[in-house]
Amino acid sequence: MAGELGTEARTLEAQKQRVRELVEAAPKLIPVFGHRYLLAEPCVAGNPLFSVYQSDIIIYGPDLRGYLLREFAAPLGLDRSAVERETRAAIRRRYAALTAVPFWGELLER
Repeated sequence: MAGELGTEARTLEAQKQRVRELVEAAPKLIPVFGHRYLLAEPCVAGNPLFSVYQSDIIIYGPDLRGYLLREFAAPLGLDRSAVERETRAAIRRRYAALTAVPFWGELLER
């Protein structure tokens, strides 16, 4: 990852500083619920929703609609398995574009 995100820091303090710099420069995330975040930049419709828990980052919704359907399928009376299939298919279709998101896309599980 050092090659993708920058040069390797030699001391623990230098590593911490480099991580702070990278996160500060990364596209902003809007907290939605718990450890679910909507990509805020660029400010356009259809931004993905990430699950960010420490260094574990995954695409949880292809967009806000997809996330809300996935999260609330049962209370809405929707077929949970159909919603999951639709969500996963949408994520697969957009995967190349989502992994191209600066910083966050580089950290996604491959």
